[in-house]
Amino acid sequence: TPIPPDEQRAAARRFAAHHQASATFGREHLPATAVRGIIFARLANLVDGHAKCRPLVAERVAGLLEQPPPRVPLAGEVFSGEIVPMMRVMVGIDPDELEEGEPMALVNGSPCSAALAAEVALRSRNRLGVAEAVFALSVEALGAPLEAYDPALRDLWGDPFETAALDALGALLEGAAREGRRPFQAPVSWRILPRVLGQAHRAVAAAEEVAAIALRSVTDNPVYLPPDEEHPSGRVFSTGGYHNASAYPAIDGVSGSWADLCAIAERHTMKLHDGDASLLPHHLAGEDGSPTTLLTLVQTGLGEEARHEAARTFLPMSESGGFGGQNDVPSPTFLAYGRHGRVAWCLDACLASLAVTASRALWLTGREPAT
Repeated sequence: TPIPPDEQRAAARRFAAHHQASATFGREHLPATAVRGIIFARLANLVDGHAKCRPLVAERVAGLLEQPPPRVPLAGEVFSGEIVPMMRVMVGIDPDELEEGEPMALVNGSPCSAALAAEVALRSRNRLGVAEAVFALSVEALGAPLEAYDPALRDLWGDPFETAALDALGALLEGAAREGRRPFQAPVSWRILPRVLGQAHRAVAAAEEVAAIALRSVTDNPVYLPPDEEHPSGRVFSTGGYHNASAYPAIDGVSGSWADLCAIAERHTMKLHDGDASLLPHHLAGEDGSPTTLLTLVQTGLGEEARHEAARTFLPMSESGGFGGQNDVPSPTFLAYGRHGRVAWCLDACLASLAVTASRALWLTGREPAT
């Protein structure tokens, strides 16, 4: 139904007034860094000239970065596009300053997916470095032969991401003594470390690529194209830019790698406690006889939780409030992001348990790790 010209501005402000509330709620919320990332991603779309808004609106959005970010629920944010969470994010914009078309420039598009993919990529690069350090400590705790981490494997395998893992482990194990190590090969979970970590490098690099593309991508809907010879007034048309189809698979890829690393960490912890396999004091019991074997039981539960949460995210099979038949395919990025956070927590806990175990093994045998 066309809105009469004399009512258009009032209609825009009535729509903007709905930004003051959102139907979503729950115990989990996005971290403040992710909310600020969403604001930044929205601002990037405004300043490139393709949003249907005046420079004043971009200035107001930039001003949100100087304020405490609003709380944005993580649960229940599965809709067509990202309008509902963006209503929360843009709650600080005064609707009385908006004109026709500008409310959609604030809340339509896919800045949430861009920001959440970037948040995962940034945190994952750091988390991968921690994982490599803990696994290198485990190599030293077992006294595993170093051939499985030899730089010569780089050319033999020919995989840039496995090369990155080999280089990282090599730097961490630099100075490791080659004498006095196990007289026979280490269990499989130690020998395949460069290859499993290599796939984690691949997943993190994919998330970084997806985030970089999303942050510079024009996803406004409707999108404005500036004037050219054929269209002297420019063009405005509807697109599917509000659905980022790359973000949630990339997040899933990192989650899957984290679940695999949980499994490797559990195997290492178990084997280090098994005196027959590790050649270390059985159960890593000290002189007082106290073992640390319960850590392996905890890791089993964490690993299973990680595996369940790392299941692939699919497009939902329901329309999610298909008003008038329009909104018939929801965006599942929030689902993937929420599950990823839980998988990442499980990995952190598994790595902490392995770090304690490896440190205890070194302490009980009076050894120092490689510097």
